[in-house]
Amino acid sequence: MTPMSDNTPAIEIRDVVKRYAGSKKAPPKLALEGLSFDVPQGEVFGLLGPNGAGKSTLINIMAGLVNKTSGTIRIWGHDIDRDHRNAKLNIGIVPQEIVFDPFFTPFEVLENQAGLYGVAKALRRSEELLRAVRLEDKRNAYA
Repeated sequence: MTPMSDNTPAIEIRDVVKRYAGSKKAPPKLALEGLSFDVPQGEVFGLLGPNGAGKSTLINIMAGLVNKTSGTIRIWGHDIDRDHRNAKLNIGIVPQEIVFDPFFTPFEVLENQAGLYGVAKALRRSEELLRAVRLEDKRNAYA
């Protein structure tokens, strides 16, 4: 994370709307409607709500996996639209489902993720990360 020196919130969400287009079988769906809130620096924050409330949609928007219809989101002051690279460098997601590809080794998974985040090959730390979690001996193993 890149904490700001002032009182800038860790996360700023302003008037975020997400509308999914309809189809022949389903009408348009409003997933988020004018959502606004801040998460202050140093706070522990829980995003709670019933199924269909838009929690996953919001998280996926913040991570750059889903495009919002309108509004602004800043992560540590970085706008996810205008400064998406720095915004993405300051957020991570741990999915609730087990998500792995049995065709990739742990080393390949780390390399692919680094590539998705635009980390140059010379700056990647895949070997170091495998050592940190004591998986260096599984570097080339398949799941």
